[in-house]
Amino acid sequence: MIAFEKLFKDVDCIITPTMPITMINVEPGAFDTGLLDADFTGKSMRYMFIGNLIGVPSITVPVGYDEKNMPIGLQITTQWWDESTMFRFGHAAEKFLKKKNKPQVYFELL
Repeated sequence: MIAFEKLFKDVDCIITPTMPITMINVEPGAFDTGLLDADFTGKSMRYMFIGNLIGVPSITVPVGYDEKNMPIGLQITTQWWDESTMFRFGHAAEKFLKKKNKPQVYFELL
């Protein structure tokens, strides 16, 4: 936590990919029986754990799609109690996404 306290004196937020890889293909049977892929699980949490570990706010926003049309996310992490900066930066970053693909199962809530 001390290292991050020092870091946040010089920066407003830390920007990372949400995940270092895009989503793996999920076989149809996995929805019935479950999916266990320890390699993917480990890789998928490479950047996500810090917010939970030290209690800082983080958000992820969509910023694009890979060649398989899988979403790519940008994670924004700010210092303790600075959610307003996190939301402002996330809102600005999401505006750069020109095309938004809806998932196969989608419910419009608003």
